[in-house]
Amino acid sequence: MKRIEFIGPPGAGKTTLFKVVKNLRDNEGEILWSTPEEARRQIRESKNYFPKGKKALLKRSFYTLTNNKKQKEKFLDLCFINHYKNDVFYKTLPRYNPYIDILIKHNANLVRHNENLQREPHLKAKMIGWFLEKRLLLDLAFLAHFEYEKYVVYDDGIIHNNNALSKRELFNKVFNNNSIKNIESLKPEAIIFCKITSDECARRRLKRINEGKGTFIGKSLKKSELKSICATSLEKKERTVENFKALNTPILTLNMEENLQENAVIVKKYINRLIQNRNVSR
Repeated sequence: MKRIEFIGPPGAGKTTLFKVVKNLRDNEGEILWSTPEEARRQIRESKNYFPKGKKALLKRSFYTLTNNKKQKEKFLDLCFINHYKNDVFYKTLPRYNPYIDILIKHNANLVRHNENLQREPHLKAKMIGWFLEKRLLLDLAFLAHFEYEKYVVYDDGIIHNNNALSKRELFNKVFNNNSIKNIESLKPEAIIFCKITSDECARRRLKRINEGKGTFIGKSLKKSELKSICATSLEKKERTVENFKALNTPILTLNMEENLQENAVIVKKYINRLIQNRNVSR
């Protein structure tokens, strides 16, 4: 599996841009890449999975009674995930332990310097648990377990969600460690860096919070704290990008204050060209 990841400070507009890029992709004749959710569904369909046995009686009944096609597909996806979850957890997830190790070390340091996390230590556990469950287990290890071969593009993947990678010493523990097997599987094929000024980032995040959106940590911050966090987040993403540049990872840097549609076209062409060039070189 080859993965391409979007990264950038929260509020830069990664998800919005990703949705526009995906719409452009869907309007093409040939779809060259998948989202993690699409990849998992393709794996399920290739396995012809359907809940079986007495224990799955309620699941089959629910599936039969539900008329909404999208709900049926989501329900089967969930059943498929639950069916194979333990296998993936014990057999495939361990190869991504380096990511988990540096995240825990980084977050331990984060708690020591963050009053909000000191007041509410459960947030730390929530952060690590969410990263482990969603980003590593479901979005990465699950696909690797079934040896998914196509390109997968992440708008909110493990590189974006692991600020430990901005620390050179922690970064090197993952990518410059000869004792780690399958190190190539840890590297992204390319990175799309969604760059924005810290002031504009703070303005967008504050708008999202006022609309009832935003992260669980962001909602607990004061306005002054939010501005400081945005500046720090931007610096961390820039350092992460520089670390991957040192590994000769292809990087596309976008100015997220430019026109959204134009940026989406640039990203679409970049991804397609990258995939086509890799296919030709095989």
